[in-house]
Amino acid sequence: MHARERRDRAWRVLDQGPGAGGGRGRSRVFYGLSEELCEAVRRTVAGGEPEIEPEAEHVWQWFWDAHRGRQAGMSGWLPLSAAELLAWAQISGAIVNPEEWQLIRDMDLAFLQASAKRGDGEGGRQSDEELTPALFDAMFG
Repeated sequence: MHARERRDRAWRVLDQGPGAGGGRGRSRVFYGLSEELCEAVRRTVAGGEPEIEPEAEHVWQWFWDAHRGRQAGMSGWLPLSAAELLAWAQISGAIVNPEEWQLIRDMDLAFLQASAKRGDGEGGRQSDEELTPALFDAMFG
């Protein structure tokens, strides 16, 4: 089954109506999928192997594709901004529905939390060197 067919099948399940994925049931299914994807992100950051439902593989791939353009600040990785995500969608040609946008945002938060806990990101590590005036000048001019 192709990625688009899996995606269409996944969202048909979410849109089947009350008790079967729609209405209040839709929330349970959506949040369950969100938690599964976030746990897979945390597992990946920790160096483990993720387990991704076939219906969510396209969101998983989209997140890591968008992640490649992520920037880092002085205290670690920065969140993927709405502008960055929109640019990614436009460049990649991905047609992302609102639920998928939310899944990507949830995964981004899980990534940032797991990375901060682990000390990843360009600014997430601390040097053992003492900050001297010469080192400060070398870093900031």
